[in-house]
Amino acid sequence: MSRSAFCSANCSKTATQSAPSLLAVPSDDPSFTLVANQFANEWKHTATPPTVKYVYRIVLTARLKDPFEKRRESIERNNNFKSQGMLEANERRRWHGTRRECRVGDPGAGALTMCNSPTCYLCIIMRTSFDVAKCSFGCLFGRGIYTSGTSSKSDTYVTQVAQSKYQAMLMTRVLAGNAIKFTVPDPTLVAAPPGYDAIRGVPGNGLLYDELIVYDNDQVRPFYLVIYEK
Repeated sequence: MSRSAFCSANCSKTATQSAPSLLAVPSDDPSFTLVANQFANEWKHTATPPTVKYVYRIVLTARLKDPFEKRRESIERNNNFKSQGMLEANERRRWHGTRRECRVGDPGAGALTMCNSPTCYLCIIMRTSFDVAKCSFGCLFGRGIYTSGTSSKSDTYVTQVAQSKYQAMLMTRVLAGNAIKFTVPDPTLVAAPPGYDAIRGVPGNGLLYDELIVYDNDQVRPFYLVIYEK
């Protein structure tokens, strides 16, 4: 993990050694502002977006970081996105909403503690990342890992079980690579078409908001935990 304004070199080393873990991002840190602004700017379902209250950087284990980096290098080597003025492997920051059974991220004691419930998918993803094998069949673009550039769309998948006035969402890093546009759903998909790395679902027949779908576990990683209040 790289050094940041809110975490010293020693802090970064400690966080990495204790990974998976969470680092609280101060509200006056540029990273907090970038995440909060993206959340607000990409909220489309209501005129006024919810307020981002807390942001946490998700520190991953080397076992999760290394395959992601290798996949990014492979996609970039095949497509040369950087030479086109794009991020390596056409990396995108996208939203993912899921089930939170606990209060991880809420203020107070235990804010940084991920729970061990086998059905708290938020904590499972933060601990072990995404697993396409656990994804459901019958989705619009088949059995893949779904993210969106519309935060309010991802909010529709957020479920809060433990009593809390807050909601939790993940900002992810997605290696979109050479993504093909789909306007018509195809629930039979289990991979992107040959020559492509991902599918971009664009609004059209049966789809109201954008989606970015990958079918390789190592093309997506959780990045930030975002806690917001409606």
